[in-house]
Amino acid sequence: MLRCFILAILALRLFCLSLAQAVDVANTTQNDVAIYQKIYQEMQQTTQEFHQLGNNDKFKLLISDPAQRIDKQFKISPYFQDAVSFWFKIYSFYDSSFAVIHDREYLDLVYASLNFSELKDTSLRQFIQRGLQEQFAAEKLLEIKRSLTTLGRTGRASNDLEKDIITKIKAYPLKIPKTALAKKDFYQNLAANARLQTGLHDHFREGLQRYFPYQTALTAYFKNFNMPPELLAISFVESSFNPKAQSFVGALGIWQFMPKIGRHFLPMTKDIDGRKNPLLATLGALHLLQENYQIFKRWDLAISAYNSGTKHLLLAKKKVQNINRQQQKKFGKKAKLLVPDLATLLQNYDHPHLGFASKNYYSEFLAMQWSLAYREQLFVNLPQKTKDYGMVNVYLTCQSMSWEKIKKWHSTMKELNNHIAPTTQNLNQGTIILSNQPLPAPQFMLVPDDIQRRFRPVRWVKALQKEQRWCNQLPSPPGQERAASPTNQPAL
Repeated sequence: MLRCFILAILALRLFCLSLAQAVDVANTTQNDVAIYQKIYQEMQQTTQEFHQLGNNDKFKLLISDPAQRIDKQFKISPYFQDAVSFWFKIYSFYDSSFAVIHDREYLDLVYASLNFSELKDTSLRQFIQRGLQEQFAAEKLLEIKRSLTTLGRTGRASNDLEKDIITKIKAYPLKIPKTALAKKDFYQNLAANARLQTGLHDHFREGLQRYFPYQTALTAYFKNFNMPPELLAISFVESSFNPKAQSFVGALGIWQFMPKIGRHFLPMTKDIDGRKNPLLATLGALHLLQENYQIFKRWDLAISAYNSGTKHLLLAKKKVQNINRQQQKKFGKKAKLLVPDLATLLQNYDHPHLGFASKNYYSEFLAMQWSLAYREQLFVNLPQKTKDYGMVNVYLTCQSMSWEKIKKWHSTMKELNNHIAPTTQNLNQGTIILSNQPLPAPQFMLVPDDIQRRFRPVRWVKALQKEQRWCNQLPSPPGQERAASPTNQPAL
């Protein structure tokens, strides 16, 4: 009875908020937050009430962070709210059997949600299903583009589709111009900006299943670097945490390192590619993100730079600084200065390099971190952790060794070192090895935590040598020789 009462209050509250079409995060009162937290605590008893809500209402409930799981520095500002709302639904509600036709600029202006789930119930092969879905979705997109162009030419709706489009534009809300010329330009821009987006909810689920075995180790790595754990969401945005993900331009692994950038952070030779290993690649990504943060002193810019690079964000920041100097020169102490955050930079700097993907990257990150934080609410049957590698330590080989023998030492050795090519027979001195079982000295050296933090993986050996901490530079413990190989491990 109490749950029904609370659900009714929630529905009324969300209805009132929906009159403004979106929750204004900046103006959400403390009372609103308290109500959402109370509702959330009650819903913890069962997921049934939550799943009875519509997608928009689910987002409005969770955006308040009722369980306080999101660090304050990653809260959603009004500028990103519309885009985050869209991407949250793509990650959390729509699977790959759905295609959404929406506006490129006003992301949450959705013209149509196409459900192709019936194709999955057929005996057609998967690639044929995918091909048919793409064909039907493309045809619907073209139909909507033509309707928008027609509306610009005629100025009024002549069929049900055009009437529906006008209704959705007004409900967004966008103001339709009154003059014929302005109306034509308005609809032509909307036609040019209409695009397709396939749902990613099932990819998100699969990513969680791939992530769980590494969860313990990744948590320890982030803690060692003193980095916000929310940054893990980037690997889901980049690849749905898929170690085998490869883009058409050569980006690889869960963090999608490009070859040129990857070589600066990770070992990459004909036999080894650090980008393929989720744990090793994470250590490289933490360094890249750490360096971005040192440059920008803000996570919104550091995260965006992970995708677009630092060059144009620095140029954008410089432009905002110039605007502030001009304002100070003109108005003195009364000048209203711009805060050089990502929202301000995107509004004051326009360049083709910062295209659709770059402008949406931070919004996708925010949406993904919310989806990860509240995943138990978003999945009717949350994927369960079936395997956990536990703590995985990082070692360096102190001499040349036989990989054929080492990878047989324990059952997880091969899968934890997938950065080493299957055809590799021997390892050179200084090869990075990951293991959730202790590896013996003097053949292996455990990489100290401070070295992992201070130096990129590709520089570990030189750093250890310079600081006289490399394998043959370490003194043996007093009164004893360094440990030999355990008897249950074959000789090297």
